[in-house]
Amino acid sequence: MKKGFTLIELLVVVLIIGILAAIALPQYEKAVEKARASEAMIILKSLKEAQDVYILANGADEIPALEDLDIQIPGEDEESDDGGNRMWRRTKHFNYGFAQRTGNPHAVRLEEGKRLYSLAYYRAVDSFACHVDGGDKKYAELCKSLGGKGYTGCQAGSTKDTCFLLQ
Repeated sequence: MKKGFTLIELLVVVLIIGILAAIALPQYEKAVEKARASEAMIILKSLKEAQDVYILANGADEIPALEDLDIQIPGEDEESDDGGNRMWRRTKHFNYGFAQRTGNPHAVRLEEGKRLYSLAYYRAVDSFACHVDGGDKKYAELCKSLGGKGYTGCQAGSTKDTCFLLQ
């Protein structure tokens, strides 16, 4: 009587595990990125509310600096990359701050210094939006999975394939 497994049986098991891993890993990565985006949206909502309180308390309609708000965002200060002198807060995955021109709270998703996508709370439409930098289809799918519908109002040159209004 033989005991143990044959080489063919072991290869079949390894093949099945490989196929399952190939299917599961992309789904896992999508779920992780969706969780990161959801966390960023919570922080953006808090930024918007803190900005509203600041405007009501100071009677000003100016864009406040992050340090002027009653909110603490973890991370490190970082100079604005849009030519302004405002500070942003850099965390492991996002930069948080206010757009220089509009004052809308933004979260820019970075990886190795490259912009992947950005989330923003647009006051004009009272809603979140997701903008895919570079038109990457992977992140466009992420924006759609967050409830995004094509929108052209993110920034100049936005299309319904790169900008999504989250509902």
